[in-house]
Amino acid sequence: MRVVIDGRCIPNQIDGTGRAAINIIRSISDRKHKLSLTVLVRTDLSETIRNKLKGHAEMVDIPYRHIHPYTVFRLGSIVDKFEADLFFSPFMLQPIRMKTPGVITLHDTMWFDRVWTQAQGRPIRMLVGKIYFRTLVELSVRRACKIIVPSHSTLDDMARFWPNRECDCRVIYHGIDKSFTSFAEESQVDALIQKFGLTKNGFFLHVTNGKPYKNTPRVIEAFIKIAGTSDQNLVIVGRKSAFTDSIRGLSAVPGPGERINFLGSVDDEVVVALYRSATALIFPSLFEGFGLPIVEAMACGCPVITSTRGSLGEISGNASVIVDPENVDEISNAMTTMGKDQFARSSFIEKGLERSRHFSWEKSAEEIVSVFRGTVHES
Repeated sequence: MRVVIDGRCIPNQIDGTGRAAINIIRSISDRKHKLSLTVLVRTDLSETIRNKLKGHAEMVDIPYRHIHPYTVFRLGSIVDKFEADLFFSPFMLQPIRMKTPGVITLHDTMWFDRVWTQAQGRPIRMLVGKIYFRTLVELSVRRACKIIVPSHSTLDDMARFWPNRECDCRVIYHGIDKSFTSFAEESQVDALIQKFGLTKNGFFLHVTNGKPYKNTPRVIEAFIKIAGTSDQNLVIVGRKSAFTDSIRGLSAVPGPGERINFLGSVDDEVVVALYRSATALIFPSLFEGFGLPIVEAMACGCPVITSTRGSLGEISGNASVIVDPENVDEISNAMTTMGKDQFARSSFIEKGLERSRHFSWEKSAEEIVSVFRGTVHES
């Protein structure tokens, strides 16, 4: 079976969607699946990221991004020229003028019912984004043969907007990148975090993509609230954005503010070292379609504080501390518990390691390829 994959959702600064796409491509390229893969990539994709895909698929450069209108209105003619059996988008857009059967991935519905979590404080961007995504995603969902969603929570959300497409959906959980399960020596981990002036179990970790739904302001507020009775630091990693720049003032509090470290985007090797060394991951998102950092942290033996919203309770099960993401006191109390109650922390580490074993890209690949075969058979 020949499959064309729209890999333009893979950016140079890897985010959750990009990481999922890379791992899907790697996993389904296993010889046992007997697939021939052509991956469309953005022209400016770095050699570092391209090397993650080399040997797994043929790569074809496309001069416009995955969210460009051309994706919906002009990409179809390019895809059809490959004479493939199937088109697959790890993102939520697909061409509407395309003869090739299509499968898309709907990660969440935030642009439909939680627009402010994507572009808070930027009203023009919110308005344009809402109109743009409502229009193009609507077209893509109606045209796709099958739709993959990463959680039952997302399936429920999707069914509210497109109840007639629920029977064409398949819930397939994400897996865990091997870099989060293949560990370096403790001495190497210590050396990596020492470069940032950090010590093992001496800091809380927060992972963000620079968007409002990651709830970074309340994480900072919760940290400042406990700073007087704790010697912990707060480390924030992930993509910088206009939004993260706008909240830096929150960390300008004399004393506690000096213990907040914005590291920006860092290599996976550093992220793994941070997970393995942090007192806990603080991930109280206002919404998530899946929440990869949760399972990554659990696999690294890092306890997790997360949220009641979206898929997060579903994905973490009983292996994390779950808080109301809008209640700063709940977040700070959970941080205090993780920082001072070693028995509770050890218990969540053990539960998290066990929970993380439920997520595998190999298992995801089996289910994704099953959807591919079913789609081609029905077409």
